[in-house]
Parts: sequence; structure tokens; C-alpha cells
Amino acid sequence: MADSFPFLETSVMKTGPGCGLSAGVFSFRSTGERRACRLLARKAGPALLPQAAAPSLRKAARRGRRRSPSRGWSAGGAGRGRSGRGAKGPRLPFSPPPGRAEGRAAAGAPLEEAGEADAGGIRRGGGGGGSSGSAGSTMPAKVCIVGSGNWGSAIAKIIGQNIQKSMKFDPIIKMWIFEETVNGRKLSDLINQDHENVKYLPGHKLPHNVVAIPNVRDAANGADILIFVIPHQFIPKICDDLKGHVKTGAIGISLIKGIEETPDGLKLISDIIREKLKIEVSVLMGANIANEVADEMFCETTIGCKNPDSGKLYKELMQTQNFRITVVDDCDTVELCGALKNIVAVGAGFCDGLGFGDNTKAAVIRLGLMEMISFAKLFCKGPVAIETFLESCGVADLITTCYGGRNRKVAEAFACGGKTIEELEKEMLNGQKLQGPQTSAEVYKILKQKKMVDRFPLFVNVYLICYQGKSVKEFITCLQNHPHHM
Repeated sequence: MADSFPFLETSVMKTGPGCGLSAGVFSFRSTGERRACRLLARKAGPALLPQAAAPSLRKAARRGRRRSPSRGWSAGGAGRGRSGRGAKGPRLPFSPPPGRAEGRAAAGAPLEEAGEADAGGIRRGGGGGGSSGSAGSTMPAKVCIVGSGNWGSAIAKIIGQNIQKSMKFDPIIKMWIFEETVNGRKLSDLINQDHENVKYLPGHKLPHNVVAIPNVRDAANGADILIFVIPHQFIPKICDDLKGHVKTGAIGISLIKGIEETPDGLKLISDIIREKLKIEVSVLMGANIANEVADEMFCETTIGCKNPDSGKLYKELMQTQNFRITVVDDCDTVELCGALKNIVAVGAGFCDGLGFGDNTKAAVIRLGLMEMISFAKLFCKGPVAIETFLESCGVADLITTCYGGRNRKVAEAFACGGKTIEELEKEMLNGQKLQGPQTSAEVYKILKQKKMVDRFPLFVNVYLICYQGKSVKEFITCLQNHPHHM
């Protein structure tokens, strides 16, 4: 019974005469657990319930009628009040197996538009969509992942598993995907039916409560937590699509490694999201190669977050025994580390392609780190803590990217000659995008605008080699004459 209904693992079963399993009488620790289990019964149907289940649960499964959100939960239908009227939410292609996740909320039913996020869930602040929730009650936080590539799918696997162990989060994870056809089938169908992103994270099953949705507004509808994990060049358009369609009081976290060059200079990806969507935005960066994270190999990561309550919420949402999180408040430095290390990784790949050894690569890593620190000190809006560079987002991410990331791999092939960066990206990455070369172009524009090109020869030469035809063999010359040697 507990295997199919984890709610009952923490419930107390009466064992007196006539009150055992055969009688189907259970005692729950809260009204919420009772209601959730009843909802689970309705969704599962009587055929899937054990014969020992409480008669009241089996009766509820047969009836299958809805209850209003104003009574605390709903078996479906977005935003319905007592009369059942209201806007109907997107129909989700989701048929999960019986379990805890299905019992806590209806798939796709948005929360009230007005609400306040806190570390213990989402606090209702009034009506919306026909609901008349009582003031002061709390609802589980709804999570949307904006992106479904290699890293997005890996983080979806973690979150999908984690929320099944917590009552703070809605059991359904909506994941926006860019719809495409893979082996004659829609990618959304592959994820929702086979529970695997066969294009970007093959060989890894996603939890059944991760639902792929090809319309970004539908995916984000009613979400309290937005997790952005797409190539940085696409974030302005996605934010424009979402503008005016994000729930009041929602918060966001960016896993995107990149920066934007504007007429005013440097702009971080979190700044773009914050300005366009008017929400609080934190960042997550670290030594996190997606396939290794999906394989549950031990690693660390860093969250940059100025709101302590949000930091705790993100940590509970994403931390596992093998994905350990440190939260710091030096957000801009954390984000810059995630962007700039990809440029250094391109340089490391050049060295590999040219046949240099580990000593040379170590020099690239050290000089690259020095340029990262100098760049952060010049362009971060607030103070820069050197300790941040010792976190996973700093030196650890730099090392792993220079030895194992896609930027290093493509740069190595580029150094061997014959093809452009764009050609190699299409040929080697199966639809994924490189961040290092494009970030070097953004950085070069900023440095040229500020007349600081000579102070960052590693960053600048990566750009010149990738896009301006400079010979890759001259990369070592820029290291030999680096200002840190003068």
C-alpha cells in the first residue's frame, strides 16, 4: 500500500479490532494528507487501488467528481470555482503512474494570480480564475523549466525526483521545449510518452511528472518558480514572449552561461530577465557537465542569490546527495564566472588541437582565471569577493570545462583545421549551441568600447581566431606576451 501511496508512509494506520487494513480505516496527520490521498484515488481509479484501501477512497475513485479549489484542492480544470465555471487551462499530455506526486494538485491548474512566494510554499493572496481561496493558506509552489536541452533535461531529472519528497512544491514540472521532429515523432511526444529526451539527453529516463509543453506561455502559466536554461542568445525573445504572462510574485533562477553587449556596455542574462519580466532573479553556475549530473556522479554547484528565503527554496528544490549546493550573495560574480570560463575553455581546446601538453593547458587556465577576475572587478556593479572564484562556479567550473566541455572539444577540432566554428557546431553538437565563441565576441565589443583590448589578450585572441581569421597557431604567442608576465 505504501509503495503505491507514499502519503501513507507517514500516516498512522489504526490497528485496533475492526480497524486494520481489512477494514480500510486510516488516520492522517493532516486534512491535507486526507484530501490529497482522496484526489489520488480519483486520478488512479478504483481498479488501481489495493483491495485493502479504505472504502471511502474506492468510493471517491468511482465517483470521480471534482471539488472546488476553494475547498483546498481540485482534481482538474484550471481556475474553477464552486460552479465549475472559469477559463480552462492547457490540457497536459500526462498520464503518471499512481504515486505521491499525483495526489497533491491537479496537472496544469494555475494558482491564483495574486500570491506571495515564501520558503514554505506559495501564500494565497486572493482570488483569480474563479477561485476563492482563504487568505493566509499556503499552496505548493509550481515550477516551470524554460528549456529542454542537455542541461535543462538533466536539471529536470533532479527536480522531478526531488519534488516527490517535498510538500512545498506542486508535483507537476512543466518544461518548455522547442518543438522539433526526432525519428519521425514530435519531441514533446517522446518526452511525455517515453519519458526520455532522446535528442539531447539520450539514455536517461525523466521522471513521469516532467511534462513537455511546446508553447512557452502555456508552460509558464501559473508558475511560481521559473528556471531558465536555454542558450543565452535566445533569452531576449523568450522573455518578450513571456512578458505580461508571468504570475505576480513569481521568482526566477537562470542557469544560462553568457552575457549580452549593449550600447551601455555589459548586461548580464539575469539583468535581461529581471528587466523584461519584472521578477526577482538568482543564478546557478558550477562545474556541472550535464551528462555526469544526469548519471548522478557527485558534483557541486553555486547559487548566487540575494534573498535568503529564495536561496533556501532553490536549495531544497535542487540539492541531492550527489548535487551539492552552496548559496552566496555575490550574484554578479557567480554569473560572470559561468560566462567567461567558456572563453577560456576555447583557448584550452586550441592548445589540445595544436598538440600542447598539460603544462600549457594549466597556463591557459591560470591566465584565464586572472582575466576573469580582472574583468569582474571592472564590470560588476557591486563589490567582487575573491572567495567566490574559489566556489564551484569559479575555478572548479573553469577546470572541468577546460578538460571536458563542448567548447573545448569543438575548439580542438577547429585547431586541427579545415572547418569553421559554425560548421563544427552543427556537425558535432547535435543541435546544441556553443557559448564560448559568441561570448568572446560580446566581450570583445565591450573591451573595444572601453579601450581595454590590450588588457585581456586571451579573451581577445579567442575572438580574433574564431571570427576574424587570425591563425590559431598565434594563440601561444598571446600567452607568451601576456601582461601578467611583464
